[in-house]
Amino acid sequence: SLFRSCLLLLLGAAGGVVGRLEVFVPDVVEVKEGDTAVISCSFNLSEQANYTYQHWYSEKNGRTQISYMSPDSKSLRDTEYKNRISVLQDFTLKIHKVTVQDDRAFNCQIGRA
Repeated sequence: SLFRSCLLLLLGAAGGVVGRLEVFVPDVVEVKEGDTAVISCSFNLSEQANYTYQHWYSEKNGRTQISYMSPDSKSLRDTEYKNRISVLQDFTLKIHKVTVQDDRAFNCQIGRA
């Protein structure tokens, strides 16, 4: 699996390669308090591989999983974001009604079989 981070700033990480899996997220997303943050997570796999899961984590005082997605299922974890996040089919994370406390890194993890 491969992690990539995006730092959410109020008003992360470069793309990487592990084997034949590349994951891309923006380095920084800037958003005004009260607005919706949109953090994309895209990836490329070799033709022979399939992804098996996608996770979003928040990083502030430790790592907390906030969502899980596979080709057959999707769930939001019981965190401080439970009622404020959504994950789209393309793995984009949306955080609604952003607050100052949301200023932290968000990690996208893609795993494959």
